[in-house]
Amino acid sequence: MLTTDLPCLVRYTNEENGITARVPFRMITNLLLWDSSTICSEESVARANDYIEAYPLFKQNLELEIATMPIIDPLMNNGICLDAEWWYRKEILPREERLSGLAMEDLDVPRADLSASEKVEFKDLHQFIKRNWISLNANGGLLKNVGLRSFLPIQGWWEHYSGPTGRFSATASPVMALPKKMKAYLSPMDEDRGYFSSDLCNIELRIASALTGTTQLQEMFHAGTDVHFYNGQWISVQLGLSLDDATTHRLGKKFVYAVLYGCGDQTLAKSVSEVVGSHIDSTQMATVRATFMQKYPELEAVLKPKDLKKLCTPFGDVPINIDQTVPQRINLPVQFIASRLFKEIMVSCVAAVGDDAMMVLPIHDEMVWDMPLAKAELLKSTIIETIEATLSESWPELEVTGIVEFSRLGSKVTRN
Repeated sequence: MLTTDLPCLVRYTNEENGITARVPFRMITNLLLWDSSTICSEESVARANDYIEAYPLFKQNLELEIATMPIIDPLMNNGICLDAEWWYRKEILPREERLSGLAMEDLDVPRADLSASEKVEFKDLHQFIKRNWISLNANGGLLKNVGLRSFLPIQGWWEHYSGPTGRFSATASPVMALPKKMKAYLSPMDEDRGYFSSDLCNIELRIASALTGTTQLQEMFHAGTDVHFYNGQWISVQLGLSLDDATTHRLGKKFVYAVLYGCGDQTLAKSVSEVVGSHIDSTQMATVRATFMQKYPELEAVLKPKDLKKLCTPFGDVPINIDQTVPQRINLPVQFIASRLFKEIMVSCVAAVGDDAMMVLPIHDEMVWDMPLAKAELLKSTIIETIEATLSESWPELEVTGIVEFSRLGSKVTRN
């Protein structure tokens, strides 16, 4: 039951299982799929209680969110460490030197004689440095020196259930959107420990295929097929292209998710053109899209929901009381389910590893762990087995074969 507490805060209590927590009312409005501007009042809290009692899924998700709080809230102080000196030397300094050749004396201002391509380069360099060095120093922790190495803790102000899908968000630093390059420079301050990633592979497409009963995709996941590469090959044949393996994989991934989330033909053509490095027109893309949907006709159920005001999930159906664009409505079921499953496995994995490892960063469908190097193999097995078991128990129709990709981060921090 919810009761009013401090302004904009409510207290949730379930006496049957001993759960009690204080949460922002904005989190409640997002969780109940209400307009986030709904004012916290005795009337709105009473109405929220009615919804929570009427729809078990809302109650389940609220209590699951509360279970994540002891895991997420400490991240505001702990964060994840960047080997700052090595990151600066290898990735920032070369960009600063190049930027200085394109800028006026004030490095924020490009030279007037730059070509169009140089102006684009200036903008990209400036944004990269600002986002991935200046902002980190301004909003992250203070530099910490350990021996000859300098570390920069990257922290964020975390928000639970930050939108209708239920995803976490973090402000004050780009901790949720670190560039792929930076992952190679992440390192705990203790040299006997390491950062390891457990990433859910193809989780959104797995959810869509399980939700719609797309047998062909389910069978490919079960067989361990690289579905994005398979689809990329098929698409490249349709377009008459010959691509390397990496580009083929990217093409399959980019195309499938763009289609799955309702992108128009022009947007889809632009995205595909960027991947393959040649122009694809929207008419050609419309033909490929139509043929793709003939290949996987069950996916139409995701693209054309029967009831725009009801969210249907494997865990129960709930009403939608917010206005959404067509892509947002198409996107909602898969993202909503992915968010819930991610929180379930997070809670299960943290319990399974105990004090041997600490989850230091949740990024969409990936968890980053700080663990002793000596126990890494054992903990890897524990985490993978826990994820697969939790997902299978929660939703048996979801294909979990090969769903976890486990790897070590920080490949660039070793000095030679």
